[in-house]
Amino acid sequence: MRNSGMLVSSRTRTRRRLRSELLESRYAMDGACAATANSHFDLDITPPVSYFLGGDPVSGTTTSGVSLAAIPISQVPAYSSLPGAADTLYLDFNGHFESTWGSYSNVTTPAYSTDSDYTTFSDAEQANIQSIWSQVAEDYAPFNINVTTVEPASFANGVAMRVAIGGSSSDWLGSSAGGVGYVNSYTNSIVNTVYVFPAQLANGTAKYVGEASSHEAGHSFGLNHQSQYDSTGALVNDYYAGANGKAPIMGNSYSATRGLWWNGTSTSATTIQDDMSIISRSTNTFGYRPDDYGNTASTAAALAVSGTQVNAAGVITQTTDVDEFSFNSDVGTITLNVGVPTNNNLDAVIELQSATGTVLASAAPTTSFGASLTFNITAAGSYRLAVKSQGSYGDVGQYTVSGTIVPLVINSVAAPSNLTAAKSGTSVNLAWTDNATNETAYVVSRSTDGGTTWTTAATVGADATTYTDATSSAGQTVSYRVQASNATATSAWSNVASVTFAPAAPTNLAATANSTGGINLSWSDVSGETGYKIYRSTDNITFTQVATTSAKATSYTNTGLTGNTTYFYKVVASNAGGDSAGSNVASATTISVVTVPTAPSGLKVTSASASSVGISWTDTSGNETGFYIERRVGNKSFVVIASVGSNVTSFTDSAVSGRTKYSYRVRSYNSAGISSASNTVSVNTPSASSSLGSPSGSTLAAATSTSATDTTDDSSCRSLGESEAAIIFRQLGERPDDFWARFWS
Repeated sequence: MRNSGMLVSSRTRTRRRLRSELLESRYAMDGACAATANSHFDLDITPPVSYFLGGDPVSGTTTSGVSLAAIPISQVPAYSSLPGAADTLYLDFNGHFESTWGSYSNVTTPAYSTDSDYTTFSDAEQANIQSIWSQVAEDYAPFNINVTTVEPASFANGVAMRVAIGGSSSDWLGSSAGGVGYVNSYTNSIVNTVYVFPAQLANGTAKYVGEASSHEAGHSFGLNHQSQYDSTGALVNDYYAGANGKAPIMGNSYSATRGLWWNGTSTSATTIQDDMSIISRSTNTFGYRPDDYGNTASTAAALAVSGTQVNAAGVITQTTDVDEFSFNSDVGTITLNVGVPTNNNLDAVIELQSATGTVLASAAPTTSFGASLTFNITAAGSYRLAVKSQGSYGDVGQYTVSGTIVPLVINSVAAPSNLTAAKSGTSVNLAWTDNATNETAYVVSRSTDGGTTWTTAATVGADATTYTDATSSAGQTVSYRVQASNATATSAWSNVASVTFAPAAPTNLAATANSTGGINLSWSDVSGETGYKIYRSTDNITFTQVATTSAKATSYTNTGLTGNTTYFYKVVASNAGGDSAGSNVASATTISVVTVPTAPSGLKVTSASASSVGISWTDTSGNETGFYIERRVGNKSFVVIASVGSNVTSFTDSAVSGRTKYSYRVRSYNSAGISSASNTVSVNTPSASSSLGSPSGSTLAAATSTSATDTTDDSSCRSLGESEAAIIFRQLGERPDDFWARFWS
């Protein structure tokens, strides 16, 4: 059904074409949601009675097996998947109020609860919170966004998105739903909040709440549903449930072993939605997480070794990502394992390689998502461990490495570990763990092309654990690694740590009005940006963001403006490192709205002869382009005979004949149109042999009339006082009888 302009129900394919402000909802997953002829469920299925999590059958809720004391809802357990990331996905478990959300008002979400106690979190609820967080964190692990239960300071676009988890859809939505969210709300004017309703998700079952949370957040980042169609293109299922234990997060993944990002049909049978490309697009600002380890044998990071034990942890961000680790082993049997978290997305592959990258052994089991291999080392030396994806779309996520090796006793230097990089103004502060006891120096290496090319940034002394690099510039993403060395040996490289600097401010902003409602902007592109934000003001004091552009854009047209109004603009460049300072301010005034001019008035005849008629009028408008002169001969229709420019108030018609009645009227005009006509004046021209002049510039009363109709006849002429007539005839040089006989002949 449609409710206040938002789509919240089952619908035909035509109605389902989502736009940036259409609402979508995931509907209830419990047995109470069986569909009827009048129900409005997006998912008309019933969840299983139980499901398996980490090998143990779980029913209803998820617990960790550890007894925890109940805590106030204000003390939500604090979890963060990527502290320091510029963007945040906040899982809100302790209740939320939103005064306006789309067409809804005063939306109140209670705290997450499975026991109807909304003041504390029980031990089971705390365990569920951890499980829900870890599931969403796994789904968003490939991206440079922090999934957290700690509330951020701002929920501005491109900063943070809230998932409000609590209560029932019946509290305010008016439909039975497991979750609801606006598409593209992270970048449009809708409040940055989506909702998940535990009451409709098997009383807050962690698996279902986690799937719904990732799904609704996906909508806010621009995703529509992953849907299923038959061979004819007809819609089979609005929410595709996948197959072989895999299902799209943006479909129906509640009962799947793995809910994954998907590349499949969406709003039509021919519309393919690439989930990960849309989430990582520049509009959303955060993109993919920086690669944590080198991708080749030569750029491998040192595997942490403690006695015979090895360990590491990382993230496969894309199916092409390969994480390489180096270690030394003596002759003997080694075992290497890759594990994945509960509710994993990654299906892992593990490889043992030589120091040059030749594959010696690999494991890619089909019965488990982790992988293990055992290998007999016959030659002591340096080896590589590679972790990668099985390669199917969405097959990405977190992993851990463990195992045992045979320690090699050689003159070696232990590699540094735990390298971190933090921005400080225009500098980068590096810190690492010194694992060596025999190093004489550390080499700090940097890359500005994503790890393809490395150069030495500095060499520091033994026991050093920090370095500050001040050579970076605006818009750069800079990666670092560190290596220990002595006179006879060098260690493997540390892990890679990266930072991104905000771009420089755009320059040369110019604004030009193109119409009564539009202004064209242009500016110079800066390096390292992933998009631009356009800000506008009407007072050059308070600026509001009105638009964003894609990367490399150098122009924008702002439409829908008010005519004859001055607008001020500035442009900000942005990337994963933040926003630049504002550009110069540019302003333009929209073109004034042109109205039709008013009609001239006071039209009169100023002279008349057998060869010309003079007229004049009063200009009553201040915006005309000119005037049209219209003339009628006798009783014929008026026609335009001439036009004159603006502010002209007289005209002489030199295309007349004697002894003819002429009528005149005038209209003003401009680009908006033509005015109504002025008053009409008429005149009878004299014969060529006796033109009627206007002595001393006065109008000849016997030959003209300024009324709207022609009233000139012989009686009007003969009504003149005798003294006036005598004066006129003397001027003409004729006897009265001769004049009238000729005039009326």
